[in-house]
Amino acid sequence: MREAEPRISELLAFCGLPFEAACLEPHRVARSVRTASAAQVRQPIGAARIRAARYPEAERRLRAALELPPPPTNGLMLLAAAAAAVATVATAPADAAGRDASSRRAVASRPAQPPAAPNGGAVVLYSQLASATTSGALSAQFSSSSGAPYDSEGADDFVVPAAGWRIATAEFAAFVGSTTTGAYPTIANVRVYANAAGVPGATVCNYPSVAVTYNTTSQIATVNLPSVCDLTTAGTYWISYQPIYDFGASGGDYYWNLATPQAGLIGQWRNPGDGFESGCANWSPTTSCSFTQPDYAFRLSGQVLPVSLQSFGID
Repeated sequence: MREAEPRISELLAFCGLPFEAACLEPHRVARSVRTASAAQVRQPIGAARIRAARYPEAERRLRAALELPPPPTNGLMLLAAAAAAVATVATAPADAAGRDASSRRAVASRPAQPPAAPNGGAVVLYSQLASATTSGALSAQFSSSSGAPYDSEGADDFVVPAAGWRIATAEFAAFVGSTTTGAYPTIANVRVYANAAGVPGATVCNYPSVAVTYNTTSQIATVNLPSVCDLTTAGTYWISYQPIYDFGASGGDYYWNLATPQAGLIGQWRNPGDGFESGCANWSPTTSCSFTQPDYAFRLSGQVLPVSLQSFGID
């Protein structure tokens, strides 16, 4: 490996771990190694053992199988992209479809937008922004009583690893409906739910009427949580996003972008008052509620909870 220190530092930063000088001298570790690579790990890091150039054809075939773009210049991003692709469950993309009820739409379309750049200085814990489609689902709370039948909520899952996460920022791909005249809402409800047999269950973190910053260029709604959401137990969780606004004053609706292919569990949606006559008064799969895409586009940033490098061993 050339330039070992900056590369290893970058890898550790990506994982939310501190750099330690011992990382540059793995051959000095005294513990036993009982793997096929036992001899290799006893050798110092050096350019003489660079072997990546031997595998361009293998990498090309892997990228084609995983439907990944051409190689990025950053090797860490390749690892992250490959891991994300393997973790997804492929589903066939579909064209946007709308469902009208009393002139209201639970789904809409917008022009495709590129994903926003990662938060400066923050660790991206999970992201489905790159999977955003041109369709969006209505997930909103209406400030007037007349809008209650149309109150709706979307939610999508993510998996927290054993180390645990501290979520500080949530971002959502969102857009303004074609007939909407008002500015994007400045407050929203954001909730993190535990998983309950494949649907959102008990509320773990609740942020009612939290401030929203909307970027009209990237069409990303950003919520800096007023207090961090610590998820110390590994497993599946759900995040939901509900802008709050007055339909009469805005002249229309605001939508949370749907995403495909499906990653993990299928996204959920509910409309307790059934104003859209979808039959989805309780949590239901998006594709059972008139939507043709399975998931939602969002990104979570924050910290991987502290993990001591000394806790890792090689058996």
